[in-house]
Amino acid sequence: RDDDEDDRGVSAAMSEVYDPQRRIEMLLVHGMLHLVGYDHIKDDDYELMVQREEDALRELEEMRTRRRRRGEGA
Repeated sequence: RDDDEDDRGVSAAMSEVYDPQRRIEMLLVHGMLHLVGYDHIKDDDYELMVQREEDALRELEEMRTRRRRRGEGA
């Protein structure tokens, strides 16, 4: 295993996130993707999984924003 592989994925992304709620969301999305068959062992699989994680996290943020605008809280 390359040293670069140890620093990629959700663990590398989480090293820049300090908000507990955001960290939990990242871990949940990552874990759910594993449960439905995604993996990150091969580079191509890694790229696809990261893209799916980013898509899901972006959608969560958009949902949060829409709820705030409607006055429904976070």
